[in-house]
Amino acid sequence: MSNSNQFDAIVIGSGIGGLTVAALLSKLNKKKVLILEQHFVIGGFTHEFKRIHKFKWDVGLHYVGNMEKGEIGRAVFDYITDGKLQWHKMPESFEKFVYPDFTFEEFADPQKYKADLIQRFPKEKQAIERYFFELKTIAITANLPTFLNPLLKLIFPSLGKIHRQTTKEYFDQNFLDVKLKALLASQWGTYGLPPSKSSFATHAMVIYSFLTGGWYPVGGASEIAKHIMPVIERNGGKALTKSQVTEIIIDKGIAKGVKVQKSHVSQAPVEEYYAPIIISDAGAFNTYTKLIPENDLIADYREEIKSFPKGSSAITLYLGFKESPEKLGFRGENHWIYTSYEHDKAFQEQKAKPDQVINSCYLSFASLKD
Repeated sequence: MSNSNQFDAIVIGSGIGGLTVAALLSKLNKKKVLILEQHFVIGGFTHEFKRIHKFKWDVGLHYVGNMEKGEIGRAVFDYITDGKLQWHKMPESFEKFVYPDFTFEEFADPQKYKADLIQRFPKEKQAIERYFFELKTIAITANLPTFLNPLLKLIFPSLGKIHRQTTKEYFDQNFLDVKLKALLASQWGTYGLPPSKSSFATHAMVIYSFLTGGWYPVGGASEIAKHIMPVIERNGGKALTKSQVTEIIIDKGIAKGVKVQKSHVSQAPVEEYYAPIIISDAGAFNTYTKLIPENDLIADYREEIKSFPKGSSAITLYLGFKESPEKLGFRGENHWIYTSYEHDKAFQEQKAKPDQVINSCYLSFASLKD
């Protein structure tokens, strides 16, 4: 076994999860980490692409929450980039929710956001106040150690029930106004499922993270990987692109290494890399159904994962303008545009006829955010 093929840890995939764990292993434990990426550029959803040498777009990072000084998101990014990644805050009015007969702006101030909701829906005041309290409760308790669960049940007896509810179940139980329910679910695209399909706990943690506003990396989304990689390389780590992991090598039930082929070369030879730590950032489905060899230890789990419903995708249109979008009145805010207040119904209609029905749209301008 060549030393060049031996590492302290191997990470499959260079998305933000893979980059983060690689940086933490390098910085905290002085590990020599190999990152294997099948694409020709690292970064996953944080990478960017260019056209005509002047237009540049991000592919998935539209904004990030919890990035005020002292908040957990900022602390993590500062740590894994040695504080070198800079962030630009979006406008105070950073979200616009557009519906058939009204538009609502969310400001980067939870008290103002709550007051604006109460002003528009005064009959729902108590429910709105409870909603904000429960957003905070879920978001904070989610990061506490599990041994505190018995105590949390005593302090927040309804917490367990809320965790088991879908977003729709929570809204139907607590709110009466259809427009208010739709408005509070406007950002469901950030976590990928409409109210009847999503966990309210997931909704709460995501929405709470944006209550103080949205942030974007100065210089664009690709700056994230650019500033994380030096932390990984400091201890001898590296990232290999165009390197598709075809199999995780298992020996007596223990992951020992990976088999790799160059993903852009036909009939490329198989290379093997070894490490006592193997981490997959390729997703549970790909990991258990494609990368781990068939064996009795995971047979049941593999079949269970195969039975999971497949997620939905979206069509993204990237536009380059001759002049700044500011001339059209945009300031860097996001626009969530809907033709209906029934998110679940609209989702099903669009899913049934994807080539005919367009009833929602997310509009964003990265060039105004950094």
